[in-house]
Amino acid sequence: MSEASPPPTAPPDSTAATTDPEQIQRLLEEVEQIVQVRPHDRLALGVLLGVYRSLGDQVRTTEYILRFAEAALQAQDTEAAQGLSEILRDHYSDNVVALEAAHQLEALLAESESFTPLSLSLLQANVADLSRELELAWLLHQHDVLGREAYAEVLHQLHRQALLTHERASSVLHVLARRDQALLEAALQEIIRQVRIPLIAFRQFEISRAATSLLDPDQCVAFRALPFDLMTDEDVMVATLNPCDQLAQSRLPRLLDRRCHFFLVRPDDFDEAMATVRKQGTGRTG
Repeated sequence: MSEASPPPTAPPDSTAATTDPEQIQRLLEEVEQIVQVRPHDRLALGVLLGVYRSLGDQVRTTEYILRFAEAALQAQDTEAAQGLSEILRDHYSDNVVALEAAHQLEALLAESESFTPLSLSLLQANVADLSRELELAWLLHQHDVLGREAYAEVLHQLHRQALLTHERASSVLHVLARRDQALLEAALQEIIRQVRIPLIAFRQFEISRAATSLLDPDQCVAFRALPFDLMTDEDVMVATLNPCDQLAQSRLPRLLDRRCHFFLVRPDDFDEAMATVRKQGTGRTG
């Protein structure tokens, strides 16, 4: 892999963004096929819920929030139960089925000896956060890097990652790294071709503390992006695990108050750099 050179100032033009109505429809059909195979896959159900809610489709939104609640009950998912019960009681007070689901979710919480209440806004943020990762998975599926079974497994593992860790990024690339290194390499090459973004090797760079201090570590995890070097006073180099995340690409320049030049990064390099950043933040060096 040749050494990366600075890309154009503008963020990559992602071909995977689900703003086109036809792409949205294909995405919905594909995810609905996944829930036919995995009827209680909470990530897929959450994605469908989020998309239909954003489209204003009240009938399908109601269908999928009830299915999401059923899946949470089956998995005894106390984290999701809190937010779901709030949504059901606040927005479906005239729906007997929804109120019964809310009652069952609250009973699950009451029976649990330990749970961390999850706010409605946090639940919605988690769904949106994972939905952005789905765009990258969809790109890889469209270009035959991920077959249907692998695509479904990536969704499943993304959800597991999100539940198991809060200080480490949960990404498609992390899932692929754990599943199959050859598949990860194929995915990286396809992303480079489709999104036209260079791959950066962190080990060849001395990461700039002046750059990493521009963004809180938790925000880095949320955006799956890390500013790692200052090119000028107005330009910063940013490593990203998901160049298809248009929300990150639009918000980071405003947060950092600089033009952002994005580079693709391997998940193990990203994790190692984040561990270093967190140690710097706590004053630890070992």
